[in-house]
Amino acid sequence: YKEHEMEIGYPTDVRHVVHVDLDDPSVTPPSW
Repeated sequence: YKEHEMEIGYPTDVRHVVHVDLDDPSVTPPSW
């Protein structure tokens, strides 16, 4: 369950951040 959760959740967060960065350059990227 832990592995499945990380497999689904982690890529989703990264993809969301990348999508926002590409979609709206004015948005400040996260420090991490």
